[in-house]
Amino acid sequence: MNGSLRTVDHADADSRSLTARWRRDWALARRILGMLRFYFTVGRRVRKAYGDCEREGRVYWVDGVGGEER
Repeated sequence: MNGSLRTVDHADADSRSLTARWRRDWALARRILGMLRFYFTVGRRVRKAYGDCEREGRVYWVDGVGGEER
């Protein structure tokens, strides 16, 4: 629809767009917080386990072939 056919009051449309913008920003913030939470919980455990394997010389490649033994 073009702008001349709008029947909505501009103040109402602006408040609705502000609400939509707020929802979008809040969804983005929740996604970022979720990624940070994952990094500091699950990611920490994965990095710790990988560090333990690396110290013991048990590092494996993605294809399942063992890495270099130290």
